[in-house]
Amino acid sequence: MKKFFAIAILATVVSVSANAQFGIKAGANLSTLHGDDVSGVDSKFGFHGGFYYNAAIGESFSVAPEVVFSTEGAKSSGGEGSYHLDYVNIAALARYNTMGGFYIGTGPQLGLLVSAKAKGGGMSEDVKDIFTSTNFSWALAAGYRSTMGLGGFARYNFGISNIAEEDGVDAKLSTFQVGLTYDLTKLVKGKK
Repeated sequence: MKKFFAIAILATVVSVSANAQFGIKAGANLSTLHGDDVSGVDSKFGFHGGFYYNAAIGESFSVAPEVVFSTEGAKSSGGEGSYHLDYVNIAALARYNTMGGFYIGTGPQLGLLVSAKAKGGGMSEDVKDIFTSTNFSWALAAGYRSTMGLGGFARYNFGISNIAEEDGVDAKLSTFQVGLTYDLTKLVKGKK
């Protein structure tokens, strides 16, 4: 019985790995702060880049974990200053994939704060101590992947957790992303 169980697990792992894609992704961000105690802020442009792994589960579904570096934050409405928040985001999206290459996905994302700076008037100040070390958000994504491995996507990461360190202050961070993906398994396997 133990051998049968071990063989079944091995067969599942091999099957998932055979139908998996590993790739890179990069693009632009438009992020902002929102919440009961946030006012006078506008969206800030940034970028993101990292790696993803998309493992098929059945014919139309897959799970896509990823690790991405992302520059986020917000700027003041008057344009005098801005918050620059750098995160390493770890996400796992459940995806529904069509035969034509289109997909939609959703899932949780955990952001680990790498640095936080307030910039304005030619000055830059470290403000990491006024933000929590993590940002929990929920991702909604849609995209397309061609048979050549190149793809594009749009995604919204809706901030759920409070990122203000101070008690009683409500501030959340949400980010809209657009970008490109490339399936590196195409290079390794040499197939279309």
